[in-house]
Amino acid sequence: MPYHSKSSQFSSEKKGRQWLRFTLGIIALIIGSLVYLVDRPADVSYLIPESLSLFDNGISLFGEIGRYLPTFSHVFAFILITAALSPAKHSSYLSICGVWLVIDCLFELAQHATVSQHILSSMPTITADTSFLNHALNYLQNGRYDPVDMLSIITGVIAAYGILLVTEKQH
Repeated sequence: MPYHSKSSQFSSEKKGRQWLRFTLGIIALIIGSLVYLVDRPADVSYLIPESLSLFDNGISLFGEIGRYLPTFSHVFAFILITAALSPAKHSSYLSICGVWLVIDCLFELAQHATVSQHILSSMPTITADTSFLNHALNYLQNGRYDPVDMLSIITGVIAAYGILLVTEKQH
């Protein structure tokens, strides 16, 4: 009987840990999205329609950190959400972090003028008719590579890995 009790307690602790990670990931996504809602004009935020935009040229809620918060929050959030929704174990945390690091860095590098021009010139014209690919084209045409964004991605990965370790130790 005690074995069953410990097993049930372990399962409950794991669910609590997963719920905490998922919640922190969602909160990070919301904060990153607030930057687009409040501090950036709707015409540069493809997910925020003009009618919902709270952008005001004179007011900046996030200030300078708002330039890099979305890249930080994206990788941070998706690492935590991935770990929460998968049967992730301590041994797989580095893999999860590495996969998201590569994905986010590739998307940031794709915004570099040389890279984006190469990608855009290689894409067939039919892609403009596909909604998802049209958004990707818009991202490549209007995005700007910034080495500080790369640093914010790396910082987000390190912070998420730290959260995974801390939440593991707490339970």
